[in-house]
Amino acid sequence: MGSKMIKDCCETKNSNSSINISTEVSKKFLQEDDEPVSVTPASFSKFLSNSKLSLNFATNYIHLTSGLPVELPVVLSFDCASPAERLGCDLVIIIELSSHISEQWLDEIKRCLAYTLNELTEYDRMSIVTYNTFVKKQCGLVKTNLAGKTKLDMIIKKLEGAGSAEIVDGVRLALKVLKHRIYVNNIASVMLFAASQDPNPCSVLDRAKISLDEYRDLEFSFTSIGIGYMHDSQLLNFYSLTGNYYPVLDIRSLSLQFPNICKSVLTGKIHNIQLTFSATSSLPVEFPKIFEHPKSVEFGRKLAIVFLLSTKNVSCDFNEKVQITAKISHKFECFECSGTIDVYGSRWIIEEIEIDEGVMLDYFKEKLIEILFQLLDNDYNVAKKMLENTINETRNSWMQNSEGLSLLVSEVFHLQGEINSENEWNHRNRTKVFAFIRKFWGKHILYESTR
Repeated sequence: MGSKMIKDCCETKNSNSSINISTEVSKKFLQEDDEPVSVTPASFSKFLSNSKLSLNFATNYIHLTSGLPVELPVVLSFDCASPAERLGCDLVIIIELSSHISEQWLDEIKRCLAYTLNELTEYDRMSIVTYNTFVKKQCGLVKTNLAGKTKLDMIIKKLEGAGSAEIVDGVRLALKVLKHRIYVNNIASVMLFAASQDPNPCSVLDRAKISLDEYRDLEFSFTSIGIGYMHDSQLLNFYSLTGNYYPVLDIRSLSLQFPNICKSVLTGKIHNIQLTFSATSSLPVEFPKIFEHPKSVEFGRKLAIVFLLSTKNVSCDFNEKVQITAKISHKFECFECSGTIDVYGSRWIIEEIEIDEGVMLDYFKEKLIEILFQLLDNDYNVAKKMLENTINETRNSWMQNSEGLSLLVSEVFHLQGEINSENEWNHRNRTKVFAFIRKFWGKHILYESTR
């Protein structure tokens, strides 16, 4: 809706290897635990036309009839470009080696690791962390040239399982490997193979949150692969909230799914997206709410950010335009776009109002996700009531005849049934909430509902 202008407001920024060596770091650590790697500057020149922002308003005009502000949903869509060539990746693989990993499953995991090694180049590095009763870094970040692949292959072949599964400590050690790198590649990814529950399931989610908070400034993608029927789907959904979670229940399906999983892991994401808005108008304009959104997006994917535009009239009769300018900046690029919307005073009467259904659906979806995040921190009975009120409010909206809204409400209604059937918060219904958030958060609802 409204006119749009798209431009690139800065050139692609080169990414350099970061070297910060303290006097406490030994020469042995430099050579054996964090191997140096050449970092190729990211280039998006061939795909620049795909890297765009666009602003879509819920309607093409605002009609003000009083001094009260009108809040209008707006969606900022960001198409994240793919690099001209795959960027170098620092990959940490976490493998459960408890007694729950059968010999057959372990053999299949080893085949996946061999496949991964084959996909890596001399510009990548790989580290292996294992956990059972104890947590162990099998190797630091090894450069995956011929010598490095030989070293990693020997480590992989010697892996064997026994004991319990200290999953949170395993993840914490993997993130520590990335946090304390001396040489930093363009992409950082974590891939977890997990088959069982943590020994202390009642506190595992709280401990997982604390461990991730320790590394909240770290830029990395997290992919979880749940092995068999006993893995903790709630925990893996949480770890992969802005990444990918793959439940693999049948041993034969892992090798079939893994090529696509590996491709996603190595593709990587951009992180720490910075967002700014500004408005040009003679009317008082504010941005009262920007809905919480993922701070990262996978290369080649789209990110949808919903915010509210608020304005109010200062006189009875006017005809104004409001120009909104949005800017997204991240590690490699910076983009800016503008859109305008007409604002009419009380004497203007326009009979035909064009409504953008997609924008309104994204708005309702983000409101639902906001409530779902709140549910997880509330008493079970309070959460049930909050969700019930939200569903009723959404179903009774003026878009109640929309097919897209019906699809969204049916998804949430099904989620409500799952929650109500348990009579308490537990792994199963919390997993459903996390899965819903992960499926729709920051994505266009119309696109997702047709997949």
